[in-house]
Amino acid sequence: AVTHDRYFLDNVAEWILELDRGHGIPWQGNYSSWLEQKQKRHAVEQRTEDRRQKAMARELEWIRKSVTARRVKSQARITAYESMLNENVSEKEKEFEILIPPGPRLGTLVVEAKGLSKVYGENLIFENLSFSLPPGGIVGVIGPNGAGKTTLLRILTGLIEPTLGSVSIAGRAPRPARSGAPSAIGLVSSSDRSFYLRLSGLENLAFFARLHGLRRKDALQRARQLLREVGLERAERQRAFEYSHGMLKRLGFARALLMEPAALLVDEATHDLDPEGARTIRELTRRLAAAGTAVVWTTQRIEEIQGLAERVSVLAKGEIRFSGTVPQLTERAATRGYIVTLANGGASGRQLFDSVAAAVRSHATVSMIQGDVDGRFELLLSPNVVLGDVFSALASSNLTLLGCREQRPGIEEAFLKVTEDD
Repeated sequence: AVTHDRYFLDNVAEWILELDRGHGIPWQGNYSSWLEQKQKRHAVEQRTEDRRQKAMARELEWIRKSVTARRVKSQARITAYESMLNENVSEKEKEFEILIPPGPRLGTLVVEAKGLSKVYGENLIFENLSFSLPPGGIVGVIGPNGAGKTTLLRILTGLIEPTLGSVSIAGRAPRPARSGAPSAIGLVSSSDRSFYLRLSGLENLAFFARLHGLRRKDALQRARQLLREVGLERAERQRAFEYSHGMLKRLGFARALLMEPAALLVDEATHDLDPEGARTIRELTRRLAAAGTAVVWTTQRIEEIQGLAERVSVLAKGEIRFSGTVPQLTERAATRGYIVTLANGGASGRQLFDSVAAAVRSHATVSMIQGDVDGRFELLLSPNVVLGDVFSALASSNLTLLGCREQRPGIEEAFLKVTEDD
């Protein structure tokens, strides 16, 4: 990691690579240890240089003596003196070289939760929840109110402990007081009241960037960049109390990205956002994922999962009721419905409906489409019935089929089906 973050350097780093006069000098230990070792190294270098300067002074004094005084081995001594003059002091640094052994391979998972359970008193929030997420992956977590979505995110950030189970973020347990894992986490809270309302949006972001160890110039540059990303560049000088709920939500999203987290945890990100703001946040999330950020996105706006998340988990009644892709979810909840169009042959809509219902009664249930007068009906197939059976039954009753299309359930219907299943 290339960083100015003193917290990261002091609490996470096990080796420090110092760039000095065009050379990389490795040190084992954290930032404080590096300062101590660097001080000792400079002391040794200074002593070496002092000895070198004294030797050069002696040799210079000898060189300036008369030819008579420089009788024995004169040419060899002059050559040695010239060699000292041309010596590159930086070569002495090789005496202090530390070899860094190869570090452990980075895993293929950014977020990993194993057997998570959370209990408050006698209230079970969820039990034995496990999932993993690779770099660049987006998982949507949907569920009704009280399902435990926010509790799950708080466990992933280390703000609360699970009753059972373990969490790993970028290879470390999220313990804010004892490790650097929070530097790898960006959290967008559903209701954020931690901004300083009398400071501008720019000042708020710069302040939090400074807390992470960025210098003032770098903090302001990063803050302005993120304000542009979330569409708040024209409001950077407005004080936070003048921001709408939607603007504060976007400001919270920008703050979560200050340190380029490996994992972005989002709780109801588009709540209070207008359609344009919600689209901006979703597009930014896709770009972050394309760059390798893992995203956990919890929401009640089920429709926004489509086109965003690669996988979706449905959390309800203390457990994961479904985990898979969005198409797999809708297929699981499908009732195999079809819209068929029939030639009416001069019959009224009601007469045609009665004929269709009688023809397919052993294969499907039929319902009229509200307000339709063109011979269109909805068919829901019975278990173990194929569509060809329905077509044969209609033909046997002299009903002419003009068209048929599958009626696919939306993700909302699929969600309701999964959460209501016992």
